Amino acid sequence: MCGGHGKGRANVSARTGEWVISCWSCSQSTYLFELAEALSVHAWLELKEHPERCLKPYITAEGSRPSEPAPLPSEYDIRAWRQMLLRDDNATAYLRDVRGLSPEIIAKAQIGHNGRGFTIPIKDVRTRELVNLRIRFWPKLPLSGAKYQGLAGHTLENGGVTIYPGMPGGNALVLCAGEFDALVLWRHGLPGITVTSGAATRWRKEWGWMVKGKRVAVIYDADPREEEQALSRAAELRAAGADAWRVRLSKGGLGNGEDITSWFTDQGRSQRELLNLINVERHGKLRRKKVAA
Repeated sequence: MCGGHGKGRANVSARTGEWVISCWSCSQSTYLFELAEALSVHAWLELKEHPERCLKPYITAEGSRPSEPAPLPSEYDIRAWRQMLLRDDNATAYLRDVRGLSPEIIAKAQIGHNGRGFTIPIKDVRTRELVNLRIRFWPKLPLSGAKYQGLAGHTLENGGVTIYPGMPGGNALVLCAGEFDALVLWRHGLPGITVTSGAATRWRKEWGWMVKGKRVAVIYDADPREEEQALSRAAELRAAGADAWRVRLSKGGLGNGEDITSWFTDQGRSQRELLNLINVERHGKLRRKKVAA
């Protein structure tokens, strides 16, 4: 693992079904198949069928505590990752040019890079205490193909999944599908929020206080599956007391798989154009003025 600490745990990811090994000393995690590759374990079929036996020499006895959440990073860790990001011209260019984030937004969100991906500290909406760390893998995805990963054991049940980046003031919100999408909305003066476990996560009853009495536009990626999920989220938000509706980016001319970030960066569209789409999707077709008899 990292730094030669020699202690960790192995357990099965509830999200992907893959074995995950986590370092207790520095909070880093990696998929076990990547670890096997690094250790030159090439019996892939046997690894898939019998991972415990195949990798037993590399897993400590202490790996039998799967229910213990991985430790949260320290403020020192977060600052160190921030410095690593600032020294990496390619990573900062990616955030600026591809993700459309300004240096001010990046600094406010405390985004860093740990060598494998961008580190995104996740804080509780009310207390602003650190509850999780999301990693957006870049430039290389793990063998699983996953783009994001949170700390092992930090779940909906124990507060490790929450609303990001926080609750803005005012009576309007835009619920989107990803931390970077939420931040690019903030950059353009729009009150973006996201759930830190992905678009498929249902809106929970305990989050009802955040949206009751507010207008909430739900904007997920421009593909049929996510647009259906956005329809479901809007219904759940209405049940929580919000005036909520789905906004389809496909109706604004975006192609399959494009998202809010694509709207601003790839398409060069404006905040005003997005607000117009939001209003059209809320009210349906624009009403024609009545002609006097």
